[in-house]
Amino acid sequence: MGSFFGAPAMLWWGLAASVPILIHLFSRQRYQRLPWAAMEFLRRAFKKTRKRVRLEHLLILLLRILALLLLALALAAPLRDVTSLLGGGRRELVLVLDDSFSMALEESDGSTPFARAKAKAVALVNDLRGDRGDTVSVLLAGRPVRMLRKASTELDKTATELAKLEVSDLATDLTGALSTAAGLLESLPEGAEVVLLSDVQKTAFGDSTSEAVARDLALAARAITARKGTLRFVLPRATNTDNLALTALECREHSVIAGRAARMVATLTNFSDKPQSGTVRFHADGATEPFESREVESLRPGASESVDARVVFNAAGSHVVEARFATDALGPDNRRALALDVRSSIRVRLVDGEPAAEPGEAESFFMAASLDPGIEGVRSPFEVQVLDEGRFEQTPLKDIEIVVLMNTAALSPRKAEELRAFVSAGGALWVLPGDRSAPELLNTLLFQAGHGPLPAAIAGPVVAAPESTSFRLSAPDPMPTELAYFADKDVASWLGRAPIHKHWKLELAADAAAPAPATNLGDVVNTARVLLTLAAQDGSGTPQPALVVKRFGAGRAAICAFSGDQEWTDLPAFPTFVLLTRELAWWLSEQASSSDNLLAGASWRHRVRGPVKEALLAYDGGATAVLRPQSSDSVATLVSDGLLRARLWRADFIPRDGEALEESTPRWVAVNVDCAESDLHRADEAWLRTVFGPETQFESEGREAQQGNEAAAAENAWWWLLLGALTALLAETALSQWFGARSEARA
Repeated sequence: MGSFFGAPAMLWWGLAASVPILIHLFSRQRYQRLPWAAMEFLRRAFKKTRKRVRLEHLLILLLRILALLLLALALAAPLRDVTSLLGGGRRELVLVLDDSFSMALEESDGSTPFARAKAKAVALVNDLRGDRGDTVSVLLAGRPVRMLRKASTELDKTATELAKLEVSDLATDLTGALSTAAGLLESLPEGAEVVLLSDVQKTAFGDSTSEAVARDLALAARAITARKGTLRFVLPRATNTDNLALTALECREHSVIAGRAARMVATLTNFSDKPQSGTVRFHADGATEPFESREVESLRPGASESVDARVVFNAAGSHVVEARFATDALGPDNRRALALDVRSSIRVRLVDGEPAAEPGEAESFFMAASLDPGIEGVRSPFEVQVLDEGRFEQTPLKDIEIVVLMNTAALSPRKAEELRAFVSAGGALWVLPGDRSAPELLNTLLFQAGHGPLPAAIAGPVVAAPESTSFRLSAPDPMPTELAYFADKDVASWLGRAPIHKHWKLELAADAAAPAPATNLGDVVNTARVLLTLAAQDGSGTPQPALVVKRFGAGRAAICAFSGDQEWTDLPAFPTFVLLTRELAWWLSEQASSSDNLLAGASWRHRVRGPVKEALLAYDGGATAVLRPQSSDSVATLVSDGLLRARLWRADFIPRDGEALEESTPRWVAVNVDCAESDLHRADEAWLRTVFGPETQFESEGREAQQGNEAAAAENAWWWLLLGALTALLAETALSQWFGARSEARA
């Protein structure tokens, strides 16, 4: 009865309806038959009127009983029309259950909002009646929104499924869930009930200050009422919303090299209303013992603090770092993981367009020396291989990270297409044209009007004039992130010290403001960015692009306006050249790790290298998913369903029969929670009432639903029941008076 009445105990007052019956029974006349000739006449007259009197008394008795029954029902505070108690009206229930990880907040009594919401949902389903054709739909309001049941008549099975549900690691999307519920009502009969069970966080509705968000929510509410449906919020009881969360874990190295220390930075955020403290511990590859610990003391409300640690991985391959701190009342956001690709080195292939017998005279000499100085006892992270143009044409682009074209004159269409695919798949291309370069060839094969990997087209050469004037490098303020080492203003000043006497004019695509369309390789072409410019030393003329970069598919590309030797510039003789080439090489070699670092609910996508038959993807204690490569335009990709659990997932690759595996196995995939869900502050009830309108009902845990305003409250069933009881009493009084007056008149 719980779903029909707010105070079912008051129904016991319905027993008062037996009082008029008892009074009637106890007050009946008891008499003894005595013969009396004078009464015979009265007896005959009474027989004529007895049936009418009995009907009058019965009518008055029924009105008294009805008045008491209606009064008892009104005191029980029914939540909907009492006709539903009598078996009339099929019910359509739509439950919107928030299963986001904030619902796992453990409160002082050991309960969680999710456990209470789940119990309420089960009770609502149990109040439905299968013999009447009642149906239930269940939406889970995590991101993404999922349909658990749609207009199901299997009420017992649905209640069992609800009881077994576990809170997820997803964030909340109440806006999307309510919009989905409104759309669902289009396929249901009118008059459905939509009940939202959630902790109603502010973040669950998006930006509460946004007019667009408020408009979308109001539209969803109106769509529900347009179908004569009702929308009811079950608001959580007041509770502690203090929470401390790990909101970020980053690697501050462009690439992680085996045997070299890598800096990891974890960010702790205080979502509480009072200062908090904690200890952040760093773990590598799932080890139980941390390799570093950092204390965070007195972190003020709303503030964040970053702590760092350095880790060394001795072997190349897939590795993982975790940041953890002591569990508080909300556990899922107390740890964060980062999957890393650790390399043995960064393999660079220098294509020398002007080789020389004397090493110091070759085009590639200064570049090779900058990347790998060959200092005894010091291992460079860059492994350099120098090829001439002929050997480059015959050597496949395999087992390398960066290709550098230095003053090259020849490039076949076949090799250009191979370079394009190489960059699209995650490799890097760097072009330094010189006096032997063929601009038309490079523009046609690699720039492709802005749709190829080359960031800019090469136009004619520009020579400094007069002889006493030269060009100087300059950088924008602030310094681009690609050249982060030069962010220090003293270091940045070194860029302008080396004179450049001649350079190529670089021209960006005419539509550079907008990304080019994707190719059949699935590439994503990004707009080119100018990192450095060249300006005349005397300040004359317009600065020209000197270094242009862009992302192309999963890879990166760069082009310089000057050559890499000393024919056009004195830059290679300056320490600036070493800093600049290494910094740019680090950025070019950086691999986007977003495919292995996901938020809960996202799908894992991985481009397959080599003959992979299938991959087994699982987390500790979880079911294993078997993924098989999906081929499209010669690119094979593994694609998983949404990973709903914030865990360390492990992918084990299995090669095709008789073929060697090129993938590093196993591969770690770090799935983390969305830290926006860590802010437990709740949406203001006044704001909710304003947005959703007066027809929306709001019920707090432990209290009955209250309508949005007094006019709506007057429409509750208890009011009509009370009015019915009063009407029955007035009718009983009026009839008693009338029947009595008529009897006296006859007497």
